Amino acid sequence: MNRFLSLAVAASMGLSAAPALAEPPPKETSLPAKAPAEAPTSTPTYAPPPGYVPWAAWGPGAYAPPPPPPPTERYSGGMMATGVVFVSAGSIALLAGLGVYQTQSSCVLIDLPPGAPTPDSCPGDSHHFVGSIVMIAGGIGTALGIPLLIAGARRVPVGGEPVTSYAPTLLVGPRSAALRFTF
Repeated sequence: MNRFLSLAVAASMGLSAAPALAEPPPKETSLPAKAPAEAPTSTPTYAPPPGYVPWAAWGPGAYAPPPPPPPTERYSGGMMATGVVFVSAGSIALLAGLGVYQTQSSCVLIDLPPGAPTPDSCPGDSHHFVGSIVMIAGGIGTALGIPLLIAGARRVPVGGEPVTSYAPTLLVGPRSAALRFTF
């Protein structure tokens, strides 16, 4: 692996430092002078495209910048911070649980009869159970933190509630029913 890495680095340095072996540009040759173009005797006039305002009608306010957007704020800084903490801690717990689950047991069995196969796990060894519990708790923490982070970071007008609500709508038809969620 180390040899491959050093070869890859050397190859990339060698290929990036190689000069371009292009041919030199051809020498300029003098081109014969072109005849002057004849000026048109009359210029055709065309109607402007639909919706076009001629430049004379633009006036001083034609390029006014758009009004600034209304001021906004986060929906909830506490929800956003809680989501960040849950996602961070949940991800760390998920990786730690995976590490605990994958560790080999270090027990030594001294009372095995000669020629008996070595067991896969030690009697009373609970590292698989503990690792599974920590991974599940980390996954739940991450799964709870992501919606908290997204909902708390949402922008709403200052001093107001968000325009859309997250309440589901029940739609009932003659032979059907549906539940619609609007975001």
